[in-house]
Amino acid sequence: MSQLDRMARTGLLYFGIATAALGLVGCKKLLHGGEKDLCSLLTNAEIESAMKLKVASHKGEKDSCEWTLGGGAQSGMVTLMKSSTGAEAILNATLGTGTPVAGVGDSATWLGGAMPILVVHAKSEIYRLSVMSPPLMTPESASTKTVVVERHSTGPGASLEKSAVSFDWPKLESAAVVLSKTFLGRL
Repeated sequence: MSQLDRMARTGLLYFGIATAALGLVGCKKLLHGGEKDLCSLLTNAEIESAMKLKVASHKGEKDSCEWTLGGGAQSGMVTLMKSSTGAEAILNATLGTGTPVAGVGDSATWLGGAMPILVVHAKSEIYRLSVMSPPLMTPESASTKTVVVERHSTGPGASLEKSAVSFDWPKLESAAVVLSKTFLGRL
């Protein structure tokens, strides 16, 4: 083996070790410099202003960030996640297709109810912003609607429908829209 071959192999070995080390220590910013950390897209002050509760803590992973709000009976949360079309299809099948929200991203849909989520399409990505805040979910601020949860046909012209009352939270939706416009401005 020639000196040149040994140097080439040694160089490849060092390159492989360095690449593996970067992967192990999670230097995603070096490898994927254009990606933003989702926790950096909203500040505690912005969340507190929109949600009417103090941020107690927050934690994040690669594609999600969660802020815990308040404490005790006045606990809430905000979760921002990157999503996928598959996850969106499951949400739509579970919670319904929701209500379109104008002026947020390329398109946005509010899935209110017991698990309020704003699904936002922007810059070829899908984001889910889940919000929960007791100060914005008071009985006097709720609107209700009856939704069909099951429909069966039992014969010609006959059908059986089961419905349920769903709560929606306009103040919570407004807070989610404000937070979404804020994080979208930082993408």
